[in-house]
Amino acid sequence: MTTTAAVVVTYNRKVLLAECLDALLRQSKPLDRIYVVDNASNDGTDRFLQAGGYMGRAELTYIRLDVNMGGAGGFHEGIKAAYADGHDWIWIMDDDAEPKPDALERLAAHYSEDVCAVASLVVRPDGSIDLLHRGRFNAMLGGSLIDRMTPADAEQPSVDIDFCTFVGLDIRRNVVEAIGLPKKEFFIHFDDNEYCHRIRTVGRILLVPGSAILHKNAGSVSARIRFENGKLVTCVPYDKLWLTYFLFRNRTWLRTQKHPGIGPLYAVSALLMKFLGILIFEDHKLRRMRFWLNACMDGIAGRFDNDKPKRLLAE
Repeated sequence: MTTTAAVVVTYNRKVLLAECLDALLRQSKPLDRIYVVDNASNDGTDRFLQAGGYMGRAELTYIRLDVNMGGAGGFHEGIKAAYADGHDWIWIMDDDAEPKPDALERLAAHYSEDVCAVASLVVRPDGSIDLLHRGRFNAMLGGSLIDRMTPADAEQPSVDIDFCTFVGLDIRRNVVEAIGLPKKEFFIHFDDNEYCHRIRTVGRILLVPGSAILHKNAGSVSARIRFENGKLVTCVPYDKLWLTYFLFRNRTWLRTQKHPGIGPLYAVSALLMKFLGILIFEDHKLRRMRFWLNACMDGIAGRFDNDKPKRLLAE
């Protein structure tokens, strides 16, 4: 019998986590196991789950990490546990995701040996399709740039894609055996892109638009609004800047790995564009420039010190 386990990574969002778990427990195709990976929450998540009766459920396994390892570390540990327990398919998501009742049933209808992973369609709270979460790799720089899925893709019974965020990606067991686990050193950002690159080296990723998963996007960084080049753009507040470090570093690392010659040059050109924007628009100009220089150089060198961004901002 084919088994499917869900992996949910959470950090300090116990109410959203409960809503996600309720949705998983309501699936028309019951899950064989639900792994909750708690990234060292300090909001009483464990007590909340205990009081809500979740801890007593036979199908739930609660894994509390000693430190916050970010989404990348959480999915690394959760997939590792589900794989070790022998599950055939591993369905991963953040705590702000809420699968529709038939989401897994519709995914499972496409389980086959020639598909490495299947993915649900991501929808926003207003019911619109979030095109950002699925797409195809652009040939530029080995596919580190992504062409988003199109509205026409969402009209198909199923469609091949190259990229899927970790919001409703369901991975076949032998794929994990072949390519390993997500790169926990990334902490957050671009871990899904890097992992999908590895998945695509061994086979297909299939988007199943009939399988829908609501994404509340509770982890977005608040930003100020400014006017630039005739349009409104956002400026991340200085005290939240550390969250954006990982994306630039991790993307630079991947591009450098795939293209040792041109990858660093592309990163430096992106860095110079950031410097220009800082000089024209931003506050804390020298500090911001130093911050982005470190992110760029750490990506090129492959240094994954995940405490560094906060240290830089504090200095």
